[in-house]
Parts: sequence; structure tokens; C-alpha cells
Amino acid sequence: MRFLLFFMFLFLNGKAQQQFKGKVQDRERQAGIPFVSIGVPGKPIGTVSDEEGYFLLSVSEYKPGDSVRFMAVGYKALSIALSELKANEVHTITLEASAVELEEVVVRPGKLKYKKLGVTSYSKNNCTGFADVGNNWKGSEAAVLFRTDREVALEYFAFYVIQNKYPDSLSFRLKFYKKTGNNYVGAIIANKAVIFKIGTAKGEVKIPLKEYNIRLKEDFFVSLECLEDELDIRKFCYSGSLKVPSYYKVKAFSKWHSTRGTNTGGGGADFNLMVSYSP
Repeated sequence: MRFLLFFMFLFLNGKAQQQFKGKVQDRERQAGIPFVSIGVPGKPIGTVSDEEGYFLLSVSEYKPGDSVRFMAVGYKALSIALSELKANEVHTITLEASAVELEEVVVRPGKLKYKKLGVTSYSKNNCTGFADVGNNWKGSEAAVLFRTDREVALEYFAFYVIQNKYPDSLSFRLKFYKKTGNNYVGAIIANKAVIFKIGTAKGEVKIPLKEYNIRLKEDFFVSLECLEDELDIRKFCYSGSLKVPSYYKVKAFSKWHSTRGTNTGGGGADFNLMVSYSP
């Protein structure tokens, strides 16, 4: 089967890279914090810490005022001037836990209605993947807009894997964002760490969301974030189609870009959500 491949492959120029490495850990417990978003705001420079909190950040060039931002669910964000970090040395970055907010207890009625948002069928011959910088996909995201005219609770998220040639399970994270007035990706709105792994070679993947108690009242974006160093579209891709407008970014704190008007042909990700609501 021939696949139509979406999404750009982005590469840094040939300048020598400096590497900053270290571990992000909890200030009180001194334990590593997994999957911390790390990057230079507004630039395609960044990474995500591994399951034990270790990270490797490669930087080709930066300005004196540039800083590195560290952000994780449940912790206060931290920014450090790049000039304070030394290349090829192991740094210990500590994050302070944020105040715990008690979630509102929502009493759901006995009878609910269910509705699927997003695509109703998958384009199984159109491969969509993540954009990368310098052959590193970690922290790259693809986001799709979902519209709602009422408060909904998220039941599950689904997408379709067209091919997966990696032998091990792959890690991903779901993020939820507000929509701005011009239908652009806005601020993050769900302080939830929806992290999951898949080993599916081909077929639909459903991620249960009910336990996270995510309730949204207005149009919102859902993004799929890659937590792997490599996720080459020639080895892994999921269903996408020209009719789905999407946004993508290459690193945690880089800018969002629309797939429209690029050499991707306007292709987006075939994501869908099952939601429930009161009748």
C-alpha cells in the first residue's frame, strides 16, 4: 500500500551543538520527576525528561537573554538563564511542588447522552506523523480542535495507527488547550498528566479518560505529544486527512504552526473523542 505522508521534517543547520544534561527532581523528596517539559520559549529547542527525570538538551545557538523553562504537572514552573548552565556538565534541577487544588466533586445524573467529536472514519491510507528537529522527536505535538456547545465530560480519546515498526512500546501524552478568538491554540487548560504507552502494530487505539474527570464547556484543542527520542514517520504513523485542519509544534515551548499553507497539504490528524453530557 502506498501512503501519502504528512508533516514536515525539520532540521537544524550544521552548526556545532552544545549539550546540556542533568536530572530534574522534586525539591523535598529528591526523587526524579518524569516527563518534564524542557525548552527555550518561542524557539524549536527542547526535550522531555525520561521516566527517571534525566534529560539531554541540545542547543545549536542562543542569545544572551534566552532561558530554559522546566514545567511539570503538579510543580511550579522554573526558568533558568542558558548562560548559567555549563555544557557537558551534569546539572541537578529542582522543582517545587505547587499547592494541591481540591477538585470539584461532580455528581453525574443517572442518565447521560454520549457523542463522538472529531472524525467519524479514519483515512487509513494517509500517514500522519510528528515534526522533528535534528532527528529528535521528543516534545513534538499535533493538536486538533474539538467544538462543543455544552459542558461535556471526556470519556475516551482515539486515533488509528497505520503502521508501527518499533519493537517496544511507545510513550505519548495528551494535553488540552483553550481556543483563542481566531481558532488558534491557546493556554493549557487541563492540569492532568495523561501519559500512556502503546504497542499496537496497526489498528485503533482508545485511551480511557473518564478517571481524569476532565469537563470542558467551550471549544478546545487536544494534542498528542511524542515522548520518544525517535518516531520516524517511515516507521510509525497514524491516520490523517486533508479535511482536518491541525496545528503542530516541534518542541515543548516552541510556536504552534498551522498545517494549512505548508507542504503538508493542509493535512491533519484523524483524532476523535467520546464525550458524555446531561440530556
